[in-house]
Amino acid sequence: MLTPEQNDLVRRSAPSTPLGQLFRRYWLPVAALHQHYVLFRDEQERQQAVRAQALV
Repeated sequence: MLTPEQNDLVRRSAPSTPLGQLFRRYWLPVAALHQHYVLFRDEQERQQAVRAQALV
């Protein structure tokens, strides 16, 4: 069970939070051809794209 402080650390994604900084470093939302994608880098620093609908 997480403490309230730990829970805030892992669920808040504002730009000034650790999770927000991680998202903004590795993830980039993109809309192209009426589709929404998330771009990210994998463990080998290769660029990947996932359709955003697959994340829901």
